[in-house]
Amino acid sequence: MVNGRESGRSASLDLSRFLAALIVFLGHLIWFDQRFQNLQKNSLLELIRTGDQSVLYFFTLSGFVLSMTTSRIDLKWLIARFVRLMPVYLICFIVPLISIKIMAPEEFDIYPTIGIWFGLFGIQSLIAKYYLAGANSPLWSLSVEFMLSIALVLLTKLTTIRTKITIILACEIINYVLFQPVINGLSFFIIGIILHQLKGRKLFTRTDSRTWIYFSGSVVIFYWMLFPITGLSLVVPRIVDIIGVTFTLISFDQIRLHSKIENFCEFLGKRTYSLYAVHSPIIRFTSETFEKFCSGNSQLNNNIFFLSTSIFLVACFTEVLFQLVEKPSVKYAKKIRNPLKA
Repeated sequence: MVNGRESGRSASLDLSRFLAALIVFLGHLIWFDQRFQNLQKNSLLELIRTGDQSVLYFFTLSGFVLSMTTSRIDLKWLIARFVRLMPVYLICFIVPLISIKIMAPEEFDIYPTIGIWFGLFGIQSLIAKYYLAGANSPLWSLSVEFMLSIALVLLTKLTTIRTKITIILACEIINYVLFQPVINGLSFFIIGIILHQLKGRKLFTRTDSRTWIYFSGSVVIFYWMLFPITGLSLVVPRIVDIIGVTFTLISFDQIRLHSKIENFCEFLGKRTYSLYAVHSPIIRFTSETFEKFCSGNSQLNNNIFFLSTSIFLVACFTEVLFQLVEKPSVKYAKKIRNPLKA
């Protein structure tokens, strides 16, 4: 779910990245708070309950974008990538942890010590028992991204699509027997890499074929809209997720946006990483604050005010994190990759 090189940006993929992060954010905001129990009965809100699918899409998009925007993947690239990703991750892991230690020490004491240490190094996803460690559980998927970045250095040595498909099948067998976060994400990450290879070989390209447009669009609509509304998105087989995110990526990659919209989509896409990393603790802080100070007011007003306040605060903290932490990290990572161009 992380951004690629500036020169290789795609506004449509930026848009898809932001929409997926928005689904995760709004899903956590509405589906994990008891004050919205009545609202949760509305079947249309199932559309933002597809956070798991969004994370799988992030992994697929990362494989595709990193393959598309990076000409050489080596140790220097890997160091630059961690320099680009870790500052935001560490702030969003440590600050909520310190807050819990101060405000809710009884909860902090429940956290496994080894899980916290794994989290500090961004490797909690290596052990399924600890992958949700810490006070900002969505960061588990960023830990998976770190592991997938390391895997990409090795995967670039494998040139044949057949070998990559074999690895995907092996990952799926392992996941069927025992869930492992990194292996779970690796399948989708490799799918993204394969899609980039197929695009490079012109085995699928943009086409005006009505049949293709209708078919791919129908898959995306079924996967992201009809399945959630009917409740099927919570029980679909793994193969449905694979097909759904694959066609979602292909469809967005083919979209050509108006020039005036492209800049806005790029604006949103650049902030997606910060949004994803910071939203969960902000939602919790806002929820607990409202519970403490606004419980005597009208429930309806509380909900509306809470919803608007949460969105506003998440947007503000996202921008602050992006400007003060993520942008400098991106700039420094570029210096590591291309010191002569910096």
